[in-house]
Amino acid sequence: MIAIVMIGLLFLVGLGLGLYFFVFAKKECKKITDEDECTEPCRWDTYGDKCIGEKDTLTAAPTPTPPACSTYTTQDTCLPPCTWNATTGACSTSSGNGVVVSEEFDQVEGYPASVNGRMSDPVGGDWWLVAAGEALDPQDCKKAAIDAGSNNWGWRKDDKSCWSYQDSTLLTYYDPATAVGKLNHLLGCTKAGVKVKDGCRPSYKDLNILKGYPVTNMPSGHQELGETGEKYTMEECSKMAKEIGKTNWGYRTFMHATIPNTCWTYNDSMDIKGFKGIPGNTTEVMGCVDPTKKLKNGCAS
Repeated sequence: MIAIVMIGLLFLVGLGLGLYFFVFAKKECKKITDEDECTEPCRWDTYGDKCIGEKDTLTAAPTPTPPACSTYTTQDTCLPPCTWNATTGACSTSSGNGVVVSEEFDQVEGYPASVNGRMSDPVGGDWWLVAAGEALDPQDCKKAAIDAGSNNWGWRKDDKSCWSYQDSTLLTYYDPATAVGKLNHLLGCTKAGVKVKDGCRPSYKDLNILKGYPVTNMPSGHQELGETGEKYTMEECSKMAKEIGKTNWGYRTFMHATIPNTCWTYNDSMDIKGFKGIPGNTTEVMGCVDPTKKLKNGCAS
């Protein structure tokens, strides 16, 4: 009889411990934000972009979308609902009436309001990248932005002119509910497959870009990139770092109070090994010259 009671007690204790560790592990999994640290008994939810418990339900994969019109390169293959544009020689959702550039090239109505009183400078220091009356179609703005090396364009419908932002980080603050000038302005990306809300570039996660910078002094020190007084894009900063043989870059966004749109690099990437970013930082971002590498690994892997 005593043996039976003991067996029962052991069973209950084991069950209790199992439940405790299951709940504890589940809670701990949810605290993990880095995929590399999401190990057993946790697992990474790819489509949910989060760490979950081994018995939690995975986020379902998104529904596949049909090929974009722009993937068809000849008039014979450009069939409805797509339209062949004889002027541009491209297949898109627009016949060239200036309403849509292409469904693959993201565009929105209006532009972001200033953020805490700060606004990105225009490309070239001029808010009229294309003069009034010379941009009859958004395509004209897109072409001018590409020629200027920018990843974004803006079109004013009323005076048929264009502008482009020096720092497309501003676009990540775009909110359709608070956007300015929605009836008269279009804003879009020069590259296909990226979104205005991501700054017209792949997301920070896809590029392994982190906000902030290590607050401790770097043993090897750092050096500024570019010419004093000049302003650059994030992509230009990465390119300059690569040209001098560095594997990391840092960028001061338009939100920086004193020297926005400037950049630097650390002399030894191993100095930043272990850095995981500062999510609340809005004034600096960092990345590796090779976007497949990670800062926390010193841009080595």
